[in-house]
Amino acid sequence: MNRSQWAFRLTILITIALVMGAIWLILRKLGMPVSLAPAALSEWLNDQACSDHCC
Repeated sequence: MNRSQWAFRLTILITIALVMGAIWLILRKLGMPVSLAPAALSEWLNDQACSDHCC
């Protein structure tokens, strides 16, 4: 592989890492739990549903 192919691949890798980091930050701002275990997500979703309907 030549140098431009490595630069392109590195650019794609960095872009993907930045997008994933931004998504993680947005989810944290929304109060998403750190643990993505099914039980934790279920509890978080139930809390979100309750907070929307229990004004």
